Amino acid sequence: MRDSVGQNSYHKHAAIRLGDRKFACDLMLVQEVIPEPRLDPCLDCSQLLVGMFEDTRGSLPVLDLMNRPPDECQLCDMALVVVEVAGQVLGILVDQVLDIVEFDPADLLPIPGGACGVDEHHVSGVVVITDTDYYLLDLHRIVDTYLGSESVTGAETGEEISEK
Repeated sequence: MRDSVGQNSYHKHAAIRLGDRKFACDLMLVQEVIPEPRLDPCLDCSQLLVGMFEDTRGSLPVLDLMNRPPDECQLCDMALVVVEVAGQVLGILVDQVLDIVEFDPADLLPIPGGACGVDEHHVSGVVVITDTDYYLLDLHRIVDTYLGSESVTGAETGEEISEK
C-alpha cells in the first residue's frame, strides 16, 4: 500500500516467538538481541520483571511477557531483545527471534479473546502474513505497565524515572 504522498506505508518489525505464538515488535525500537542471556535474579519481583541484565548501559530490567515461573525459564534456550521505549532501555525475554516481517499497520485486526497467550493489554492487534498470525506487541503500553508497577531508578542519579 502507498500513503497519500506515495510512500510505502509498510513498517518493519522483528518477528519473535513467545511460547507457541508469534509476535512482532517495531524494529526501530530494538537495540540488540542477546542470545542465552545471563540474568541476575531480582528479589521480590513483579510477575513481569524476572531479573536484571548487566551490560555497558548498566542494569537493564528484564521482562517475561509470558509470566512464566522463574524455574520454567530456560535461559540457555532463550534470547533477550533489548529495546528502548520513551527513553527507557529494557530487555524482553523471548523464546526465539525469527525474522523481519513487514506489514501495513492499517492491516491490524482485533485480537480474538484469549488467543495471544500474553496480557492482551500489551498487544495492539494481529496481522496475518502468509497464513501466519503475528501479534503486534505494544512496547509503549508494556513500558507504561512496567513503570506503573515498579520503581525504576536511574543508575547514575538515583532519581526515579518516569514516562514523559
